[in-house]
Amino acid sequence: MSISSNILSLRQQVATACELAKCDPASIQVEVAGKYATADQLQEVVDAGLTLIGENRVQAAQEKVAHVRGATWHMIGHLQSNKVKKAIQLFQMVESIDSVKLAKVFAYELSQVGKTMEVLIEVNVSREINKAGLPDESLYHAMKEIVDLPHVRVVGLMTMPPFTEDAEASRKHFVKLRTLRDKMQRKFDILLPHLSMGTSQDFGVAIEEGATIIRVGRSIFGGIA
Repeated sequence: MSISSNILSLRQQVATACELAKCDPASIQVEVAGKYATADQLQEVVDAGLTLIGENRVQAAQEKVAHVRGATWHMIGHLQSNKVKKAIQLFQMVESIDSVKLAKVFAYELSQVGKTMEVLIEVNVSREINKAGLPDESLYHAMKEIVDLPHVRVVGLMTMPPFTEDAEASRKHFVKLRTLRDKMQRKFDILLPHLSMGTSQDFGVAIEEGATIIRVGRSIFGGIA
């Protein structure tokens, strides 16, 4: 297998999922998880047309951004407050805002450079103890503070359900995130167009439940000869 053949297979799977969900494949952003990929591999992916890359760590992104041309970078991992200043230089979106405190640090650092950044709020819908993200019962009160912060524009929610090879086991978590998003839109009278959910093993179900961003790594880099 090769990266190009894996991407072709991935595109076909996304198209099939979109057919079931009655949505346009063009509405789905395929985000390539770069955690275990080299800069050269990511360049190959970008050259093949998948230009959105998600990185878990600021340091890893810093090493790759300079070597990969034509990519858009999203932060998808847990972010420490002391890394925010560097993060706003490297990324076009942060998908892992998981506290009011972190959002306020973002607002401050962005104000220092006169920049506004789109963010997603990460929600721990499965309530796993060791997983990042706001508890779903805390989302409303956190959003109440975050949506009014200057320079920070909330455009949706993100979640990472428990790992499973059974895609159907993830469905309830995706439904929960979509329901929360719909509820927050009504509560705050704002548009939250993005749901970042679904990875290589369950993105088809995620698309059926309303995902707009799917995060894939193994689907692209797995099984490469």
